[in-house]
Amino acid sequence: MTNTFIKATLFLILIGNYLQSKSQQFKTVGEYKKYLIENIDETDIIEGIWEFNKNIETGFYDKDYDYNKQSPSSFNIKVTPFKVAIIKGLNNNYFTYEVDIFDRITEKKYIDYHFESTAIDGQYLYKDYSPLCKDCYCNGKAFIKTDGDLYLECKNETYKNGIRSWDNYYVKATKLSPTKSEIRNNKPKQRIDIPEFKPEFSYGTGFLITNDLIITCYHVIKDSKDISIRGIDGRFDTTYNAKLNFYDEDFDIAILKVSTTYLNKGFSLPYSIKQNQAEVGEDIFVLGYPLQNTMGQEIKLTTGVISSNSGFLGDTTLYQISAPIQPGNSGGPLFDNNGNLIGIVSAKHKNADNVGYATKFSQIKEILKVKGVNFTSNKSMPVELSKKVKLLKDYIFSIEVTLR
Repeated sequence: MTNTFIKATLFLILIGNYLQSKSQQFKTVGEYKKYLIENIDETDIIEGIWEFNKNIETGFYDKDYDYNKQSPSSFNIKVTPFKVAIIKGLNNNYFTYEVDIFDRITEKKYIDYHFESTAIDGQYLYKDYSPLCKDCYCNGKAFIKTDGDLYLECKNETYKNGIRSWDNYYVKATKLSPTKSEIRNNKPKQRIDIPEFKPEFSYGTGFLITNDLIITCYHVIKDSKDISIRGIDGRFDTTYNAKLNFYDEDFDIAILKVSTTYLNKGFSLPYSIKQNQAEVGEDIFVLGYPLQNTMGQEIKLTTGVISSNSGFLGDTTLYQISAPIQPGNSGGPLFDNNGNLIGIVSAKHKNADNVGYATKFSQIKEILKVKGVNFTSNKSMPVELSKKVKLLKDYIFSIEVTLR
């Protein structure tokens, strides 16, 4: 009876998604474009008319890679160009419908993608129920890059010396409408334009890795005009300027150089880098400065466990943690129960409770070595958590960023 109930529930959910998507179905590209333009503040960036391109030929995803200049590869997937309308259904799901040569949105789904939004803006999970090629696996991540193009991650099956392996490639789609100019030129006249709110400041957390270098997340200081550090010597009424010394956007880390002589050359860090990977179920704690406007400037402690040794979408460079984190925790240190540094808090899952992510410090320390940063610790850690916090907080700071 329970299995029957579960199956019936799943069936109703699928039917509900299907009906919801059908209720938003439009007969022509013009109708759909008009709807999106008139409701542009309520639409998602993935909604619209997309054209999938003919040639797919690359083995990796890279934001700086020029996909129009193809390089030699061990495989070459060719796809006949086609257009689809991506229309929102229920529960942050998006469905595709074929657009024919007369710009009609049909009910055919010969290319049938289902997209689902994720915790990261512009990134989706997707399933392809109509594979583009026989030996391809096209379910996984989809990205909308800053240039506006959509990339779908796929894998191509290959055999080398009798061993099966999978090579990554990406199917690319270009958005045909609504374009930025269409949105700008076709706004309804009766609509009152409200100036876009752009925050002047953003906040995060950082911690010392040498006497004058602080590490944080790159997204904390991205688009910064000025960077200020508070909390040095426990003082929040004094700010110190910092300059960006180095960043790695792929690992979402940034190293800041502090313009103060307070951090003398003779200091040593109280925390060491954990040599082995933390285990699932291991106790952890996080220190940082979340939501300072409402929670105040005192450093905040949250505790939890390692929930998984892989992060969002199975990313093995991340830990999943149960310690509650909020905006402002980004860039803060993640410690194990012994006070060893094991990660940098980087994100939370917006669709789940107490699901956060931290970049493994074991991944980052190699980058630091290349940059000549020698991470050393000469202090012993007390047993009690309260005493650990008292010792550690002097090395963890609030970062205030003035945005461009």
